Amino acid sequence: MSTRKSPGVDELQRQFLEQIRALDLSAEEFSLLPPEQQAIVREIVGLQEKLVTTYKQQGYSSYVPQHHQEPFHSSQVSTRAFIGANKMGKTIAINNEIKWFAFGTHPYRDVGRIGPIWVCCPSDEKSESYQQPQLEKIIGPENIRRKYRSPRPKWQLTNGNWIYFKNYSQDVATFASDEIRLIAYDEEPPQDIWDEGWLRRSADFDLDIVMTCTPTKGLTWIWPRIIDNSPGNDQLLPDMEWFGGSIHDNAYLSEETKKKAAEGLYGVMYRIRILGEILPIGGSMVFDGEVLERWRGSARAPLLEMEIAAGGRWVQQDGGHLWVWEMPKRGHEYIIGCDPAEGLNTAATDSEPDHDQTSIAIFDRHTRRYVAEYCSGIMRPDDCGDRVLPLLSTRYNDAKVIIERNNHGHTVIAFARRKIPGRLYRPPDDRTDVRVHPDEAYGYLQSRPARRYMVNMMVKAVAEDSVTIYSTPAIRQHMSFVLKSNGRMEHQDGAKDDRVFSHALCQVYDHDLAKPARVPDFTERAVLRSLARSSVRRTGTSWFKRYSG
Repeated sequence: MSTRKSPGVDELQRQFLEQIRALDLSAEEFSLLPPEQQAIVREIVGLQEKLVTTYKQQGYSSYVPQHHQEPFHSSQVSTRAFIGANKMGKTIAINNEIKWFAFGTHPYRDVGRIGPIWVCCPSDEKSESYQQPQLEKIIGPENIRRKYRSPRPKWQLTNGNWIYFKNYSQDVATFASDEIRLIAYDEEPPQDIWDEGWLRRSADFDLDIVMTCTPTKGLTWIWPRIIDNSPGNDQLLPDMEWFGGSIHDNAYLSEETKKKAAEGLYGVMYRIRILGEILPIGGSMVFDGEVLERWRGSARAPLLEMEIAAGGRWVQQDGGHLWVWEMPKRGHEYIIGCDPAEGLNTAATDSEPDHDQTSIAIFDRHTRRYVAEYCSGIMRPDDCGDRVLPLLSTRYNDAKVIIERNNHGHTVIAFARRKIPGRLYRPPDDRTDVRVHPDEAYGYLQSRPARRYMVNMMVKAVAEDSVTIYSTPAIRQHMSFVLKSNGRMEHQDGAKDDRVFSHALCQVYDHDLAKPARVPDFTERAVLRSLARSSVRRTGTSWFKRYSG
């Protein structure tokens, strides 16, 4: 079954588009044309719209991918995502993928084994009113042998293949199967449903996954799993590609249609729905996005991945909780910021846990770089204060330590005071809402005003580009940190902010401390020069002259 237009239709469309482009008329120039020429142009545009409508009514039997659709179709990976603006042609693209896989007629790849297909979308209502009618036009009613509505909608095709329609409100267990050939997601599914489908991939049978969505939910799980290919992102899925586009990529849309699509859209929603950009939403972005984008481009994987073993030894281990970009440097001053967590599993199931994390950031006051971080969702508060923080502080030149004093932070501070009391942060009186006993005034109490102060210190550092962050997860959390309508600054829904706070805590302590001392010069020449000066001070004679004869 061919999906290509006849040569005559191809040539007709080519000539038509060339003629329209050759006109290159602005609205003002158009108004100056003689009435008969204006009428001709209007007739040509009207004929184009009628031609597109005819294609739609005939089931897109003459579908030819446009320049932004073809890379999506021609990619040879097993998992593909088409993420972009409204009306850019995502639906027709994914529906043709379903048709090609159902009948084994894919023009860009050998489908191989033909098998059942899942077509998934947010609700049964959308499936029945929009998804199924659109798909029927693509497949053609004559190619559907029978439709079933109960207990779940499904179609049997004339070649014996099956298409099953599913929605995201179904229990995740219903997405477990071992014999599916293609899963097609119309709009972004919940992460647990995506993961369940992803787990269906095996060496025993072929499974392809395609997804289309307009990223109106912002930087959700699709950012680290599908989109973000920067160094250090270990969540990026293998054998996967994504493709984007804007409404302006769709050559079949008239300017009037584009204008109507943009009505009532402003700011972030305009950029997402019309331009196809992928942005944080759910509030206003707190940190400077341009700076963060530059940082993301220069992010890099850690020099070492390590664990702190028994006895305080640092052991190199792939996937370790301690990421090190720079080892301690002699004479440098460091600050450690700690945002404690309980280590609870915040995921829906125990099989794929997602723990809230204790985040520790290490900041070099001389180079203004974050040189290491320790993040763990399974670390107890007492172990953090009694073992991990003291060891990290000692290794990094007796680094100062600032701990958030909320919830489990009290436990962390209580144990850290036994080992490193002189290195712990004690806030000025104006940094707390309630005056406490001096012996208890350790750590950073994150009241609402103090929280704003802490975040504002990090906002300043980002805006001035005065610090350097190498960690991709940390940069990603800063990008999804927003000011919500209730006035609270926190992570966007579906994201985290533990790394944001551990990094911001370092800026608070750095601001409260005096300027770091100049780093001594430990080169051989500098040491000899220092010896010579001390000799002159003690004896009044040059050390060099005394010992050089």
